[in-house]
Amino acid sequence: METCNCSKEMARHRDLLNLGDDDMYDYDDNDYYEDDCYAVPVAKQGSNSVGGSAGKVGGGGEGKKRKKKKKKGSAVAQQQQQMESKKEETKKVDMSSGDGQQKKTTTSTGIVEEIREMKISSEKQNLSKEVKKQPNSVTDKVGKKTSAVLEEFAKQQIEKPELNLVVIGHVDSGKSTLMGHFLYKIGCVNKKQMRKYEHESRNIGKASFAYAWILDEQGEERERGITVDVAMKSFFTDNRKVTLLDAPGHKDFIANMIAGAAQADVAILVIDSAKGAFESGFDHGGQTREHVLLVKSLGISQLIVAVNKMDQCGWEFERFREILDKLEPFLHQTGYKDEDLHFIPISGLEGINLTERVSEVKWYKGPSLIECIDKIQPPVRPVEKPLRFCVCGVNQVGSGIHVAGKIETGYLQTGDKLLVLPSAQTAVIRNILTHEESVQRAMAGANVQVVVGKIELTDLSIGSVLCPVQYPVPVATRIVAKLMVMNTERAITRGYPVELYYQSVCEPATVSNLLTLVHKSSGEVSGLYKVTME
Repeated sequence: METCNCSKEMARHRDLLNLGDDDMYDYDDNDYYEDDCYAVPVAKQGSNSVGGSAGKVGGGGEGKKRKKKKKKGSAVAQQQQQMESKKEETKKVDMSSGDGQQKKTTTSTGIVEEIREMKISSEKQNLSKEVKKQPNSVTDKVGKKTSAVLEEFAKQQIEKPELNLVVIGHVDSGKSTLMGHFLYKIGCVNKKQMRKYEHESRNIGKASFAYAWILDEQGEERERGITVDVAMKSFFTDNRKVTLLDAPGHKDFIANMIAGAAQADVAILVIDSAKGAFESGFDHGGQTREHVLLVKSLGISQLIVAVNKMDQCGWEFERFREILDKLEPFLHQTGYKDEDLHFIPISGLEGINLTERVSEVKWYKGPSLIECIDKIQPPVRPVEKPLRFCVCGVNQVGSGIHVAGKIETGYLQTGDKLLVLPSAQTAVIRNILTHEESVQRAMAGANVQVVVGKIELTDLSIGSVLCPVQYPVPVATRIVAKLMVMNTERAITRGYPVELYYQSVCEPATVSNLLTLVHKSSGEVSGLYKVTME
């Protein structure tokens, strides 16, 4: 536990004004206290849990007042006599018969105050002149560096901005097959590799899963025919650099789905249009509703609804319209607007309407999937704010430690010395990989993999945050959270146990207090409840 030293700060001001100890502490003993001090608990080395909150120093982390300044008896008596003598002084008034105005004689106290103000003003002016005379000062260097980064970022936004895309939906809706075929059609997978997938999948009796194997690379995923972990691939459109995140649809792997959605800017909701399949995923406790609510609560405001397997229902417009009639009211109720929704009929297995507009369907004249992705607007990237790099994966590769994650704010570049929290250790960036290419700098919105040095593997874990040493992330054990209540069997009260998900980490927590009620559509605050979590 480290605490700031207020006595050093007061001594600095005393030297600045050329004041003695008696002038500095010219206050009543009953009224004067030193400034309240604050302490930030430092997490133990190797700990994966979040550390204590910043609070006043004292029992229970709430803080105590510093002890009063003790003065020697003789000094106190002498100062009290001086104060009494000052109070007894009367203001001299010179009544002039010519103008009838009162002329007040300035007291010694007023002179002292004027001297203090003059010295402070003089010091400020000298300091500002020194800063202006130093073109190579730290402040100037930081300003130039940030300006160069902002210029580079603006150029990237004009050319090909970053876009993080997550694929969600009920299990067996064809997500991996759809996106695997999409990647093959745009050239991310060559024909030789595709023939290998087809041959291997046919040998184990899963020939229809050949395209899914492009994303489902684990043995368990290929044997079971479902996605378990989040798969990540990169591709380019005419106007976008896209990072694709294929999230699992099975309810047993909802934690992995949340970890993938937390790194995304926009989502593709895949719907199985086969008879009974849509109803099973939407009406009977399926994952369609839950996935939509989760991505909305994670801040994803744009949604592409891909109505898949249209070939199984003969590309009937009535079936497409039936699905939209049930789905649209729910999406509007969740908070999505019409301009944020894009509905596309597709066939992932046949590869229809993925990269080229469908020609055999007369009732649909809209864009293909790749055209729709190319028109999505990325969210605003806070590049000017301090770096916040959230870790979602850590691996030891040879002698280097590879850390994967998303840059939420700010930027990082090779050679940067960063603070890792909550372990409170420092690391140096050796290399940065984005879209499988080595770069010197990466900015907010990018999903990157960095090679770090001068740190032990035990000091890094999933859920850690990399930040500048000068601007550390506040570490806390109590937070104020905005909760979205979906389906709950009992009322949320004090002591209600929950699981707190943030990025790729999940921690048990308890609702300790309720603050207010917020209307889910209008945002209007009502009620007098108090809600905190610990």
